[in-house]
Amino acid sequence: MNADEQRRQEFLDALARMDAWMDSEGIAYRVIGSLAVTAYVDEGRSLDFDRVGAADPTQRMPDVDLLVPRDRLALVKSYAASARNAELPIKLDTVAAEVYIDFRPGNEKSYLTHRKLMFPVPSTLFRPRAARLLGRQIKTIDPRTLLHTFGTIGGVVRPKDVPKMIRLAEAIGSGRAVSRHSEQDCEVFDRFMVARKRQSPMFIAAKTSWEGVLDVLPPKAAGTLKQRLSPTAQRVMDR
Repeated sequence: MNADEQRRQEFLDALARMDAWMDSEGIAYRVIGSLAVTAYVDEGRSLDFDRVGAADPTQRMPDVDLLVPRDRLALVKSYAASARNAELPIKLDTVAAEVYIDFRPGNEKSYLTHRKLMFPVPSTLFRPRAARLLGRQIKTIDPRTLLHTFGTIGGVVRPKDVPKMIRLAEAIGSGRAVSRHSEQDCEVFDRFMVARKRQSPMFIAAKTSWEGVLDVLPPKAAGTLKQRLSPTAQRVMDR
């Protein structure tokens, strides 16, 4: 087993430990973001386990973006902190749940949120779906719902996410990623983004500029900037 294969195996083992811990705590979680997209598109074969420009060990590995209920965030963030300091450090990101999606799996409605803006959305859009990732399964959401979270989470569509979105849309269109929802079901995401842009134009402008800067920087410089400034900048812009 070469070094890349070993990191891949250790990453999958870390995901399995996280899943077992979530189950033991009774936490309804979903893997979203790029990791879930890759699972739907090619079952994880295109994942990079030695990413260029890593500013810290967690940036070498794929990020694990999580959607969890807000009333379980403190517990999940505590686990995430320990995961960053494990033998194989991985980043468990909960910003989607903290800021943009008030996920309420036990209720009929969840909410798309930003500051004082709250848009009700059927919790059924976030029902768990299994997707294959390098021979194992991850717990994610419907691929069409996943597609519509891009831009909803973060405020703008990042240039680097556009190819992922195209590949996911193609997988949905071809039937490789089977969606149980229609575009009409997901229309609420579009209405939310229109309302947010109207309510917070300066936020959208700031996020667009920030992502534009990161996109043109060399990978290592962008990674360092994200590590040192992104959390603070994110809190200022999102709040």
